[in-house]
Amino acid sequence: MACVFLEHITWFLCGVDAVEEFAHARITNDSKWGFESDIFFTVSHDLRTATLKPEVKKWVQGLRDHPGCCEYLHSMLHLIETRMLESNPDARIAASNLYERLKKLESYFDSERSSSFYMKHWTDSKWHGTTPHRALRDSLILTALLTAKANRTARQRI
Repeated sequence: MACVFLEHITWFLCGVDAVEEFAHARITNDSKWGFESDIFFTVSHDLRTATLKPEVKKWVQGLRDHPGCCEYLHSMLHLIETRMLESNPDARIAASNLYERLKKLESYFDSERSSSFYMKHWTDSKWHGTTPHRALRDSLILTALLTAKANRTARQRI
């Protein structure tokens, strides 16, 4: 889910062409399997460990440095990096916990009524106003909710 969120934030801040640029930036030669790959992690030869590609870390930093990266997106990028882009699946945040975390972020910043949370340097852009930022927030929350529900359904069937 972190990969989807990062691509979503990339699209939001930088446009649709940047999503392709991000994929291209991740392309590395997989020496174990002998082909190029745009996955987010480099997998060890023994297939026991995976590490986040430096290209992904660099891209995330570029998103943080983007002039339109508001407080909400900074919070999201931190959550993605520290809890979602974890190579050990057991250490990743569960979708249900992610949903709760996103709802808490939403509640906190809505109570603050701080437009800087949802906006930064957008007054002259195509995203003038807070609506697109709130729409992005809502779509990320919905993605987490649907994933959590899908996971619960899958567990019930087992």
